[in-house]
Amino acid sequence: MRFSILFLLMLPIAAEADTKIFSCEYSSYSDEKGHHKNIDIKKQAIFVDEDDEIASLMVDGETYDYQLVISGDRVIFYQVTNDGSFNSITIDKNMDVVYSRNTLQDGLLAPSQYYGKCSAK
Repeated sequence: MRFSILFLLMLPIAAEADTKIFSCEYSSYSDEKGHHKNIDIKKQAIFVDEDDEIASLMVDGETYDYQLVISGDRVIFYQVTNDGSFNSITIDKNMDVVYSRNTLQDGLLAPSQYYGKCSAK
């Protein structure tokens, strides 16, 4: 299983200010049961509005709103869901990526983190 993400965004991390496509593949994840090397493949797209500091994450035809934070050598997308869960995606200057989900299942914390690498097209 591999977790894959497609990003369509404008980043100051990239050399140019025009729209870029970033493809990210996750090779492992961690959850309450430990660290795992095999994960499902999943494709997502993030559309970024730098001026308003917002992003839209599209997954399986559904759209989710994320906030955007550009901080030096990284870009961060974060979301607080209706049930209070917190999700974030961070890409650094080396194109390493981590996707963190702090969710609740039946009222109990069920966190997970996905680790991978991005490339720009």
